[in-house]
Amino acid sequence: MRSAATDAILSLNDKILLSMELRQLRAFVAVASSLHFGHAAQSLHITQPALSQRIRYLERELRTPLLVRTTREIHLTEAGRTLLPYAQRMLDLEDRALGEMRALVRGSAGRLRIGYYATASPRLTSELVRQFRADYPGVSVEPSHANSNQTLERLRNGEIDIGVVRLPMLGLDDIDVYIIQTEPYVIALPTTHKLCLKSVVALTDLKAERWVMYPRERNPGHFDYLVGTIERVTGSRIEVSEDEPFEEAELASVALGGGVCLFQLSHSERILVDGVSFRPLEPPALMAQFALISLPNEKTTAVANFISVAKRVVESGSEGVGPEMLPLESPKRAPGAAVEADA
Repeated sequence: MRSAATDAILSLNDKILLSMELRQLRAFVAVASSLHFGHAAQSLHITQPALSQRIRYLERELRTPLLVRTTREIHLTEAGRTLLPYAQRMLDLEDRALGEMRALVRGSAGRLRIGYYATASPRLTSELVRQFRADYPGVSVEPSHANSNQTLERLRNGEIDIGVVRLPMLGLDDIDVYIIQTEPYVIALPTTHKLCLKSVVALTDLKAERWVMYPRERNPGHFDYLVGTIERVTGSRIEVSEDEPFEEAELASVALGGGVCLFQLSHSERILVDGVSFRPLEPPALMAQFALISLPNEKTTAVANFISVAKRVVESGSEGVGPEMLPLESPKRAPGAAVEADA
């Protein structure tokens, strides 16, 4: 059968629980652990009178004594023994919460949700994630894969904290943008194509070609840049024979004679597809430019740290520096005009 003292502890109402201050509980735990007011006061860096006052205030709030004090010893009452493990857990929880908050503010804890398109993003993206994880091992990095338009939408909806997109891109006027890499496109040709005899191909050589591209809705700004630039340089509208959602599908279509397609240089250097040959384009080149995007007013410490890592990595190497390039413009294109692939 429970005593009246135990019932007093277990039946505390919310008002009493809220009125208990953690410093009073910390004072009680310090005394209960050492059973010595002098040692407890010293561990808390307060005077013994201040410690006694906190204990008395807590006992008044709980309406029951927690300690029995004699001239020779101190021991816990039944209420004190009942309260002690709960008080210890509450203080442990406070310590953990404060520790995690301090780590979060420093950026050494928390999470970073990053969105990018796995097959289209530059190798630098993986390098940045690896370096960030090495610098901030306490931060959980949660990658998700989406094309540029989806990445921007997820950023605005709060589903990710930072994203990697391909430029130029529409809808970035109110978004923070940091360019991390620029690299040239090469042209993917069927191996039987006559242009494979050339070491370098000019865009004007491709005037009569059919093109394989990704669906425009994946990144209208970048799609219009590519198509508009090709049409401006060649002086005629291009024919898009097929729009393929993935790079692998684009190359398969090229191998089957569906047309030619633009391909990132770095990707062409690590992929081999039967029936497809890659050739560099004559400068000035069409470029694939990639950037980090984040919301200007909602930057967490983790986002700021990731951008700092990106700046350090980019500035320490040649990443982000490309050859002479055609302007990154987004020419207007008539609705229903030919469409392109993957950004």
